[in-house]
Amino acid sequence: AVFGQAKKEKKEVYLVGGFLRDMALGRVKEPIDLDFSMESGSIEFGRKVARALGAGFVVLDREHGCSRVVISRQGRNYATFDFVDFRGHGVKEDLLKRDFTVNALAIKIPFEKNDCLDFCGACSDLEKKVIRMTGELSFDEDPLRILRAFSLSAVLGFKIDPKTMRVIEKKRDGLKNVAGERMRDELFKIFGTDDSKQYIQLLDTHKVLEQVIPQIGVMHNVKQGGYHHLDVWGHSLETLKKLEELIFRLEKEDGDVSQYLQEVLAADRKRKQLIKLAALLHDIG
Repeated sequence: AVFGQAKKEKKEVYLVGGFLRDMALGRVKEPIDLDFSMESGSIEFGRKVARALGAGFVVLDREHGCSRVVISRQGRNYATFDFVDFRGHGVKEDLLKRDFTVNALAIKIPFEKNDCLDFCGACSDLEKKVIRMTGELSFDEDPLRILRAFSLSAVLGFKIDPKTMRVIEKKRDGLKNVAGERMRDELFKIFGTDDSKQYIQLLDTHKVLEQVIPQIGVMHNVKQGGYHHLDVWGHSLETLKKLEELIFRLEKEDGDVSQYLQEVLAADRKRKQLIKLAALLHDIG
């Protein structure tokens, strides 16, 4: 449907971003999430694709040109297609304005296997397993990318590039201007991994976590009673670590427990993600 509409309108449409990254890594993500970029007219283009597919349609950003097509099956989202106008002049400038190099791949549709466009060294960073900013203005354009560096690192198991980390430390205060709902979503991506403790600790080490949950800052160096050998924050991290070890073992040994922990309770949050959050915050008072 996308190619048919592009051909009909004689538009150059590019598949970009995370889907290509995951395809290169051999990762399978559900629901399917595809991002398309074009010179202009993405809202009307998305509307026509939705009509052709009999799918849902919503305008995400009228000012910058962004729309979404949602395909549902059996009452659940099966796939989403996002259509966005170029953030710059042409596909190259658009890719250079993306958050991280690993997300800065593009391929013109219809595509052949070797048609992938890579202007930022994305393929090299995928091979090295590195999260690297596309440019030093990346975090100025959207401070949420600071937190996304950690969530992407957790989900992919990649390391954050040292220069990128130095810029994160310099610009982390920008998170104060980001909507809480957006930060929450990135935090839950981390809780969705098997070793979220490692990345929560990394967020804390680089003083990013206190921008998201300010109350965590005062948990450091607060001693507890004789039954505790760690301060409140160290104890909370250790609780999360032990919980994840228990979850990992139980999910392997007991199918009923695994199903219970994987149950979605609200807004696509799984029970085990919420339990991890509760473990981390259980002594925050």
